[in-house]
Amino acid sequence: MTTLLFLNLILQVVLVAAATVSLNHSRPYQFILKKTKLNLKPFNCSECLGMWIQILLQVMYFQNPLPLAILAGLATAWTANQLDKLHQEI
Repeated sequence: MTTLLFLNLILQVVLVAAATVSLNHSRPYQFILKKTKLNLKPFNCSECLGMWIQILLQVMYFQNPLPLAILAGLATAWTANQLDKLHQEI
């Protein structure tokens, strides 16, 4: 894996994690979850949602192999967890 592809993957991990944490803490999203009775995992969990979105992006859009997609998904879940902790401290 070249350096540029590795940096691109890191950027994707951080962006997907930040997007899922921001989405999960928004009031309209929480309102939609409650009204549609989808207030369960993976929809109400930043880590779970970020991991599944990342895996789907890596496999379906970027056509990366499944082990790399799972690794990126786990990295996204960890990053989303750290960002969620940071958000709760503020």
